[in-house]
Amino acid sequence: MVDSYVAQHATAATRPSVQQLGLCLMTLDLFLEEGWDVSAGPRLHQRMMANLPELHALEPPDTQTHLTVEHVLRAGDAAAYQHLVRSWAEQVWHAWRVHHRTIRSWNEAALGGGPATYR
Repeated sequence: MVDSYVAQHATAATRPSVQQLGLCLMTLDLFLEEGWDVSAGPRLHQRMMANLPELHALEPPDTQTHLTVEHVLRAGDAAAYQHLVRSWAEQVWHAWRVHHRTIRSWNEAALGGGPATYR
């Protein structure tokens, strides 16, 4: 949820905001494209930060999606919440599609090799 929010509301390109956005986009890639379990988030972030490559600002796309944090917060139960978070994340990730190659290269640098070696 946090990764989707940050990626949907990308801010000015200060070094901390570039790193935060980069880490969130890298995480969305791993969860949505590589099938990582979200419970691995804290361990994954530690690994990524230990070897974080030099990140640069990315031109934010139009991230106005059909879903926002407001929809997620109004979920009626746990199943609806999970579905909405996943759908929202997918919409936000898709909005950043022009940068997917760059984001994947950051993951390769931070986690070593390609997706098969990440775990």
